[in-house]
Amino acid sequence: MHLFKTFLLLMGIPILLSCEQDSPDPDNMLKLRPLTYEEETLLNSSNEFSFELLRMLNTKNPGRNTIFSSFGVGNGIGMAFNIMENRPREELKNFLKISQVRDIDIHKAYFELGEILNLIDLDVQFIRVNSLWINHDQEINPVSGDKIMAYYDADVEYLDFRNEKNIKTVNRWVEDRSYGKIHHVLDHMQPDDRSYIINAIHFDVQWNLPFNELSLENFVFTDLEGAQRPIKNMNLYSGEYGFYSDGNLVLLDMPLGSKQFYLSIIIPERISDFQKVLENLNPELFLKYLDQTETVKNDVLLPKINIDSEVRLKDLFPEFGLTGPIGVIENFYPTRNLFISDFIHKTSINIGSNNNPAKEGSNAGIMQYTSSSPLIIDRPFIFLVREKYTGAIVFTGKLVSPVP
Repeated sequence: MHLFKTFLLLMGIPILLSCEQDSPDPDNMLKLRPLTYEEETLLNSSNEFSFELLRMLNTKNPGRNTIFSSFGVGNGIGMAFNIMENRPREELKNFLKISQVRDIDIHKAYFELGEILNLIDLDVQFIRVNSLWINHDQEINPVSGDKIMAYYDADVEYLDFRNEKNIKTVNRWVEDRSYGKIHHVLDHMQPDDRSYIINAIHFDVQWNLPFNELSLENFVFTDLEGAQRPIKNMNLYSGEYGFYSDGNLVLLDMPLGSKQFYLSIIIPERISDFQKVLENLNPELFLKYLDQTETVKNDVLLPKINIDSEVRLKDLFPEFGLTGPIGVIENFYPTRNLFISDFIHKTSINIGSNNNPAKEGSNAGIMQYTSSSPLIIDRPFIFLVREKYTGAIVFTGKLVSPVP
């Protein structure tokens, strides 16, 4: 049954609210201030880029689950601006529509926004780690290294790229800095590479959500090709959420943690329209959908969203309009042939819960945990995690195959 038709069964449920709060939870209150022009410019750019990058990645791997953080990618690009020569830096700034913002203001804005996202909701775990790894025979200007460490809370390390054992060094560093949440970012090194920028982000809200994990039989997920696959684990959301439907798609907007972060799920009514919906999405259209949501209360069954995904921007540089390797500023570095060999962005997201797991058996699970007519998400969908105060789209992804 289509999601919209399913929802028609629920029309007896009263509509409760149609708007969100504008301030963070009092228990987690920061000394918030109006965002600066530079911060708003970066956020607008990041939000628009989130949809552009999703389209790029979908074109390359339409049948693969994907998750990334445009904010994290922006952190890596901001780090690169400290050592990037003028031509590619200006090309990237033009592509991202931030050419009017000075480099130093970009660094300050990413630092301040990072602090807000890290601290605004204590009921979510938002871990961001940045690093620059330089081949041992290269050298970075100390001024650039200091900026990278100060503004991006990054480590700048030298390694011998010829020694394959140092791959474990990088992976162990990321695992330690992410408190064991991210385990693997690098699987090879090229001896003649000069440097790698690594950005890794983990987002976990499993302990403070109205989610229960259900192990139910006879649930299937219909993928983009029309094949049906069993869903081993479904998450039950019980609570109020925003709902919008126009007959072509359904949008659900679910509060996370202390209701500072929201999970927005966009499900095309027809699987054949998935690519069309994805291609047409942009920040303006997304906000238009959000403005038309009505807050309702009903159970939602959705597949587990537990995805690790990697983006290597080197593969995407031609689509950014870059014409060659990312070189560094001439006459500013001891070794002029230093350049950024690759930028690796790793994202790990876990939205769901192991609290109150149901026993095996579909009937018992449904009767115990859900209403008589739950909204069931059993088809490919696009999802975003946004933060309410800043308006930042922090994560963007798609789930086109059930998570094992």
